[in-house]
Formats: sequence, C-alpha cells, structure tokens
Amino acid sequence: MQSHHASRLAAIDDTTSHHWLKRLVPSSRRSGPGKVCPFHKLNLERQSKLLPRSFVYTNFKCLVRLHNKGMEPLPLAEVARRVGVKRDVFFRRVLVSDADVQQQMLARISDELQELLAREDATLVTDFFPTALRLTLDAPFPAIREALGQIVHVVEHKYPEAQELRARQTRVSYFFSNGHAPEDEAAVESVPRVDADDDEALQSLFQDSFLRTGRVTHLMQILAWHRSYLELFDRSLAATMTRDGTLPLHWGSYIAVMGASELRCHYLADLQQYNFVVNGGDSDWIKGLDYVPPKLFRLHELSSLLAHRPWLLTAKHVAELLRSDQDDSWSVSELVHAIIVLCQAHSMASIALGVGCAEEVDLAVFGQFGYALDAESLTADDVDHHEATDAGSCSSVDLSTIDRDDEMPLKQLKNNSNLDSDTADEEEEVVDEQQQQQDGEDEAEDEDKYGADDGFEVVVDEAAFGVNAPTDSRRMDTLWRFCGGSVIRYTDFDVRSEEYEVLHTEDFSWDEHCFSLVKRYFPGEAGQILEDLFNLTSKLTYDCFGANKDEFVDTTPYRDAVWYYVHRIFGICHDDYDYRLVNTYLNRPTKIFLKKVACTPWKVRKEDFAHFDRVLRPSEKCHVILLVAEARKQAGLMYGLRAVMNHMR
Repeated sequence: MQSHHASRLAAIDDTTSHHWLKRLVPSSRRSGPGKVCPFHKLNLERQSKLLPRSFVYTNFKCLVRLHNKGMEPLPLAEVARRVGVKRDVFFRRVLVSDADVQQQMLARISDELQELLAREDATLVTDFFPTALRLTLDAPFPAIREALGQIVHVVEHKYPEAQELRARQTRVSYFFSNGHAPEDEAAVESVPRVDADDDEALQSLFQDSFLRTGRVTHLMQILAWHRSYLELFDRSLAATMTRDGTLPLHWGSYIAVMGASELRCHYLADLQQYNFVVNGGDSDWIKGLDYVPPKLFRLHELSSLLAHRPWLLTAKHVAELLRSDQDDSWSVSELVHAIIVLCQAHSMASIALGVGCAEEVDLAVFGQFGYALDAESLTADDVDHHEATDAGSCSSVDLSTIDRDDEMPLKQLKNNSNLDSDTADEEEEVVDEQQQQQDGEDEAEDEDKYGADDGFEVVVDEAAFGVNAPTDSRRMDTLWRFCGGSVIRYTDFDVRSEEYEVLHTEDFSWDEHCFSLVKRYFPGEAGQILEDLFNLTSKLTYDCFGANKDEFVDTTPYRDAVWYYVHRIFGICHDDYDYRLVNTYLNRPTKIFLKKVACTPWKVRKEDFAHFDRVLRPSEKCHVILLVAEARKQAGLMYGLRAVMNHMR
C-alpha cells in the first residue's frame, strides 16, 4: 500500500504537472506537424504513473537541455518552486542528530523511493534522484550515504543515462583536480572529502552545517582546506543568513541572490534561490525584481553600487531608503543587515568564481551547470568573440605569457628578515632594472595595456560590465532579472576624481567606526564573527610558501601586500603601510588575478587560476582568494556603513 507521505507528494505532483509543463515550453515547441511533443507525452503518461523505462530519463535530459539553452525565467521559476519545495519536504526528515530517529526516517524515505521506482514514476528521476545522488556522495553521515546509495545504484543500473550526473556531482571545481577522479595522480593535492573519517573535528563541522542547511556544499568542501576559516565562515553564514534577525529568512536569501547576480555567480545565486524557496519565499519573486515588493525593489541601486563602485555610496542613497513618509521605508537596523548580506554575497561570489566552484546537481533546476562562463559549452567562435570583445583589457591577458620570475615572491620573503627600508628600495630597483631589460621595446606597449603600478596606481581594466560585455557571457543565465533596470558597470577608482576621494583609514576604519555600528544595529554575534573572520584571514598562515612545506617562511609581507592591494583597488588607503612593498611581493600576473577576483570574478578562467602563480599549491591559491574576498568584503562594509553614519550625523 502506498504510504501517506508518498501519496501526498503524488497528489501535489498531479495537481501541478499539467500547469507547469504547459507553461514550461513555448507553444511553438509543444507540437508540430506529424509529431507529439515529448513534454505533452510525458504529462499524459504521468497521469497513469507508468512510463517506459527509456522514456523517463530522456525527458529529464530534455528538460535540463532546454533550461541550459535559455529557458524563460518565468516558467523556470514555477519549476524551481515546485521541485525545490518537494525535495525539501521529502529529504528534510533525515536532518536529525539522533541516530535512531535518522534511521527510521531513512527507512521511510527508502520505502517511498522504492515505490516510485517500482511504478517507474518519472518524478523519481526528475525530482528526487539528483538530491539522492548528492546525499549519497556528500552527506556527512554514513547511514545516509549507504541507504540512499542503494537506491541510486538501482536507478543508475535501470537508467544508464543517469550515470552522467555522478560525474557532475563528484566534480568539486572546474579549476583543479579533486583528487578522486581516475585521471588524478596520487600526488595531487585533493579537497578534503566528506566521507573521510580520519578527521573528527572536520566531520563535526560538516555534520553541524548539514543538519542546519541540508547540504555540505562544494564551496564548503573546498574551504575545508582551511578549517579555521571554514569554521568562522560557517558561523557567519548562520548568524547573518539562517537565523531570524531584523530581516526575515527569505528576505536575506533573496538579497543574497541580488548580490550574487551582480557578480554573475550562478553557483551562489542558485543556492540562495533554493534557500529562498524552502524558507517560504513567494515563488513569483524568483521571476525577478519586477515581482518583489516595492521596499525590496528599492534596494537594487544599493546592491549594484556595493558590487561595482561602493565608493559612490553617499548619505543621499541611505536617506532615500530610510524615508519615513513612505510605507516601503527601511529601518536603520534592516538596512545594516541588508548591507552585511550583500557584502557577504559579493565575498562568497569572489571565492566561488575564483576557485571555479562546480554546482551541486540538484541545484540545476535554477540555472545552468557550471560557473558563469562555462568554457565547455562555448564554441570556438564564441571564444573568439569573447576575446575580441575584451581585447586590450586585463581580462583578456593570458597570464601564462607574461614574463615573470616565479621564484621572486619566495626569494623576497626569505630575505625579508634581513631587509631594512633602504635595502628594500635597492631590491625594487634591481627588479625594475631586470624587467626593463626583459621588456625592451615592449615596455611602452605593456604600460598601455596594464597601466602603471607604482605609487597608488593599479593595473587597469577597461573591459565593460553589462551592455558592452560579450553576449555569451552576459545573460545566457538570466541573472539580469535580479539586477534592476539600470546597469551599473565596474570602473576603476580614479584617485584624481573630483566627485569622490580616497578613503583614508586614519579618518574612517572598520575597527574604529564600522564594528561599533554593526554591534549597535545588528545585535547578536554577527558583528564579532565578522571581526574575528577579518583578523583570522589576514593572519592565517602555515609558515610555508609552495611545495616545500618543511621550509619555514614568514608569509606576513605577502599576505599584507594582497590585503592592502585589494583595498587600494577600492580606493582605501592605509596611511601606515608602505605601498612600495606591494611591488616587492606581488608581480604583474598576481596583481591582474587579484583584481579579477575582487572586481570582475566572472572573468576568472581556469588558465588564470593555474598561471597567476606557478609556485603556490591549489590550497595556497585558495588562501590567496580568501584574502581577496575578505578584503573586498571589508571595503564594501566600510563604504556602506560610512554612508549610514554620514546620514545619521
């Protein structure tokens, strides 16, 4: 006899299947001379709950393929709502710490999936299999992996096409080897695995996050390289995103979608759309900003400015949001919360895109597989168009072709203890002399391409965001619907501008001004966690640099150079720092990469990750990206909270 839970899910499916399938495919694709639309056929056959074995997964692949090619956002939102809620209701029963209760829930879930399998119900593959596969591979509880693994094995045996999803789920990053694929070498540095039982502290961290959110994301697995960072990172997400604060949970998730969309981060936008759905958000909101309440819509300009030109934020922007004569006005505490969520989302987008984080398979209903520019899906013509459009910008530079001394940063770090200020100047002159000899007649051309990089200047990127960006990279993902009507492009901070000026930390800083404001208007532990995360990231070290882990190296000067360089990109000057040290420890390819991750992370490619530094291991490159992301987050918070404080004066 069919269980009550399975019956209820089947009833939900019956009442919605005709509606969403009808709207899913444009009318021109529903029928044609002499043929029956497979989606119409799928709907008819699902009414009898019996489908041919070869038909079930074929239609699932068709669904994903249509969606990858640019399914309209409105019907996609309906699919996302239905499938997201259905999965969450079905699998959330296992999110209990009591082992006995968890076993009982697993038994029920297994029985219900077996019923769907016996009836060859299409919803098993289209709605439940991706999540079951993810849990089989990435659940931090052996009992869950074993129970659902048996179901997954049967489905993969019955529908061989389903096996290709396993390859997608096991791929944690597009940029580096995950350490468990057949082609990986034994010496490859692998991402810590969820099923590894030799690290109890890490397992406990994975389990706590899983019980709270229902997943151990690929991003979290990559961050497990740096456990101390991951622990605080997870706590910061819990404090700002998954606990009721001044903003409802689904509002926080939606604001995070807005922030991720500005930086074109599919991974984070899809994840937060899922969180928005399961937290009870209105499905219409997923259609875009045109469907959200006026109060939330009015936040889009702040979201865009924080993402691309935070130094332009003023007290006028804050005053517009806090107008007391409007029903859709924000309170100060709500606005501070929103600024924190947006800056957190921008930081996470920089990390996810910087490390090439691959999407979990059960998020595919919200967006295409892969990160912003899926190189595997682009044709040669697409790539040529992309490169031609970005020609002359930092974004199109092949970092592997830039002459550099790969050992230079390590040499400088080793010699650092014996260098005083005068010696540092001499070293810089020697490096500059060698570079001039190498460049020769090409030096002037390089200067035009990259811009000067001494003093307060940074490498220049004239590549456009938005309307002038390549069509292929621009919105085959439909994330524009979360970005508002006007396009705010990234442009370099101009120290000679008359409209704004450099932000000196002796006048306004995180420690002296922002931290106290967050503590005042966002009660709880979030403010302290942000403070701790900044301090930890800037001081995190393993006292080595590159493959030789046994040789002690003080990396403080390198880490400081990364942090202060990112702040300099955003127009923040630390008056007590000697910026000549940036040129000492960061070569040109590294600077270009840091700026991409901080300002235009959707442009980061696998080649950039591989070649910006050919000495560092993948985990160390991840460490560098964390420095960039946290420095960027702090810069955004400083500008956003400064605007709030200026309004209150």
